[in-house]
Amino acid sequence: MSRLIGLLVFMALSGVIFGISSSDAFANKKAVVMGVGKYINVTPLNGPVFDAKSIYDEFVSLGFNSTLLDDDDMSTQKYPLKWGEFLDTVQAGDDVVIYYSGHGVEIGGANYIVPQDVLPPDDFPNEVALARSLISIRSMTDDLVAKQARAIVWIIDACRDNPFAQAGTVKALGQVKGLAAESSPVGTFIFYAAGFGETALAKTGVSGENSLYTGELLTAIKSMATKPVYQIAVAVRTSVRDKARPHQQRPAYYDGLDGTWCFADCERQEVQISLNTVSEVIAVKSLNTSNDIEKSTSALPPEKQASLEDERTGNAVFIGRASFIQSCTSNSPDDRAPFGCDLLKKVEAGDLKGIIGSTITPVTEVNIRRGPPLPNVDGSFAYQCSVGVLSRKVPTSFSSVTTEEQGGDRFFWGTLQSQALDCDGSPLNASSGATPMASGVADPKLKALVDQLNDEVTTARRGARTQLTKFIATTDEGTIEQLTDGIEKKSYRYQLGVAVAIAESKAKISADAADALQKLFDQTKDSTLRNVLKPLMHK
Repeated sequence: MSRLIGLLVFMALSGVIFGISSSDAFANKKAVVMGVGKYINVTPLNGPVFDAKSIYDEFVSLGFNSTLLDDDDMSTQKYPLKWGEFLDTVQAGDDVVIYYSGHGVEIGGANYIVPQDVLPPDDFPNEVALARSLISIRSMTDDLVAKQARAIVWIIDACRDNPFAQAGTVKALGQVKGLAAESSPVGTFIFYAAGFGETALAKTGVSGENSLYTGELLTAIKSMATKPVYQIAVAVRTSVRDKARPHQQRPAYYDGLDGTWCFADCERQEVQISLNTVSEVIAVKSLNTSNDIEKSTSALPPEKQASLEDERTGNAVFIGRASFIQSCTSNSPDDRAPFGCDLLKKVEAGDLKGIIGSTITPVTEVNIRRGPPLPNVDGSFAYQCSVGVLSRKVPTSFSSVTTEEQGGDRFFWGTLQSQALDCDGSPLNASSGATPMASGVADPKLKALVDQLNDEVTTARRGARTQLTKFIATTDEGTIEQLTDGIEKKSYRYQLGVAVAIAESKAKISADAADALQKLFDQTKDSTLRNVLKPLMHK
């Protein structure tokens, strides 16, 4: 199944991914395929419905839950109902592909789909009136963002001559040729049949033939379905450009994805991941995702495993990707570099001074995800849900920066140093219902350290674990007994912090403390905690 970067890298690195069923871990794939050719009041087109049916059949073969809408379905009355029915099938975390073949118009920098029964050109007094009668591509995208779709992939074979360019007694409505380079939200990829300001060659008129663009796209998808989608876009651009000559048609594409996405299961790949914090770099190099990820992390020291786990309990935002740096030339708003080109270039160069732990400000709004990317066992990546939006010019700070290398590109994420939210809007990893952490702890200094184990700021939790390790190492077995008494009823952060501190201290464990830790080990299903506890079971 096709997946996309965007869930929690470190949950997988600590083995949690193996506790998730494939139906839970991977998104459903949905597609709505639209083709309009039998226009009533503007120039009809020969072939869009055939193109749409060809694409529909291919998507079905790839496992997409697909909906086909053709001529009559795309009328001004029926389209809203059909689109609403499709939206009702989309769930949070789904991957959605939208294909459209037919007339398309750019008005005021925005792109529109032309419904089958749009009024004649002479009936529109101005572009505002025309725009109100068309279908906004951006509004459809916004509908899917509101449904929390994980990836939105548009294929627009609609850059033909504008049917409203000759509007009788009024001036031409919309741009004469082509569509605009319209900005789209992060998590969006758009295939355009032509470059901006260019027109696409329509169907040749031969029965059973696709348009040049759709035909080349189908060929590429059939042979490259397991390749990253941007590689397909580049291949199609080259083949269409060469076959269209002397007509100028060089298909454009917009890549707003913050990870790798494929039409079918992405090929297994080697993944390299590193986590940069204020005080350390934690790296998992040459991780072959076809192997057992849990074995790769179990060799890490307990504190490093806990630092990785900290990122599971923090929300994250996309910083950018290395391949975009060459074309990223200014700090003007661009959702492919939400915090500006300067910061992206510094992160890519490893110059994190003044970034981690400091106040930074986005130049455009960016989705806040439940956490950083999570690799699946086949080398693909997937988004976690969006829990909100960080608005433009609203200051924030990072507790760490994640670098994930895959498929010849590097992707950068920042974990927010603030209260984290779960997908349902509740505090992430809240300890409500758990026994108070300081329960059974008499020493005031020890109580203070214990309270910090549940701090919302990751650096505070890490510091508390370090201090608790030193405290345990300089006291007697009674300290560990206090900390482990009733540990199975306390919060996850407490359990992890205490287990790490005991493991790092190398202190002797009494029989009672060992029994408590064994009970916790048998009870917990969290792989990070189990990895930290494992060596303690033999003491």
